[in-house]
Amino acid sequence: MALIEAFQKTSEGLQNQFEARSYKRDWTMPYRLFRPQASGKLPLIIYLHGSGGQGDDNEKEMGFSNIFGTRVWLLPGNQRRFPCYVLAPQTDRGWIHYDFSKRPAKVIPGEGEGVRATLEIIDQLLHEFPIDNRRIYVTGQSMGGAGTWHMIANRPRFFAGAAICCGSVSPEDGTGSIETPV
Repeated sequence: MALIEAFQKTSEGLQNQFEARSYKRDWTMPYRLFRPQASGKLPLIIYLHGSGGQGDDNEKEMGFSNIFGTRVWLLPGNQRRFPCYVLAPQTDRGWIHYDFSKRPAKVIPGEGEGVRATLEIIDQLLHEFPIDNRRIYVTGQSMGGAGTWHMIANRPRFFAGAAICCGSVSPEDGTGSIETPV
């Protein structure tokens, strides 16, 4: 608990450095973007929230246990050593693909709406900012961990690496993107 409390104290206020944005398609996906102070082509970290971050308020993905996945990259020492952009999208539709005709909804292979919109946001950011397209990383916890499997499965050879933390059930096993370090 002491480590968690120390991190919370050290990282307090860093969430305010994220810009609130939204991506419009047939529905609107809110997201937060951190832009580093450094110059040149820099990496992009995508953090997929767990189920506690679901919604469309553009806030929950920054709170609860998601603070560890969003704020750690912004710690001053980390930004000095490893400056990077950080993308924190928020979905109310999940990261993976579901068959809602089943009760309870069944997870099935394929790109979920949250993953599809996030990949489109990444493509847009690559045109808007000097992001190094060889250093794009994806991570997520719980529901976001399952989404991370789906991201690398549906965009092979795109990500430089992936980190899955406590990933929930997913039909994807990563073999669709076997070259991606996990």
